[in-house]
Amino acid sequence: MWLLGLAGCAATSSSAHLLNDAEPNQVVRLAIAGDRVITTAVPVDFRTVPALARTTADAIAPNGVLEFCAREIGARGDGFRLEKRYELPFPHLRSVLIDELGNVLERSHTMPVAKVPQGVLGAALRVGTLVESAAIVSGPVQEEFWRIITKDRRGRIFVITIGLDGHVLSQIRRNQSRLDS
Repeated sequence: MWLLGLAGCAATSSSAHLLNDAEPNQVVRLAIAGDRVITTAVPVDFRTVPALARTTADAIAPNGVLEFCAREIGARGDGFRLEKRYELPFPHLRSVLIDELGNVLERSHTMPVAKVPQGVLGAALRVGTLVESAAIVSGPVQEEFWRIITKDRRGRIFVITIGLDGHVLSQIRRNQSRLDS
């Protein structure tokens, strides 16, 4: 199925090249809408990230433990996704998507569920029975939406995008898959 989606992706040759050169034993992330791959995030070694992108990432997400570093091609553009985990002042994750010139394309950080607006939680809990994480997502300039990860009683995981006003913008299912490239 991913091959069909990759054929429909606007960045087919770039995505195929990234998949072929992926870091070994790392998780590749694909987002699929219908029969098209809309986002490809392929792990890369942090040392291969351009210096300007690393500098911006360190300014937005200093220190922390690097959990994911990838070349990402998607709706926000072509860039590098870095995710870091922090324990203080509460356990949370910061994610940033930066182009090679150091421009921020997207950033997000998780929040304790107790700090998420009730309208956002209510909308998310209509899809799943347990909120696993809640992140506020910003584009280059301002906060844009919430990304809530929920799980239902059957163990299915859903990624729900909710506007700042509490309206569901999208709902997709997260699946673990094997990818042969």
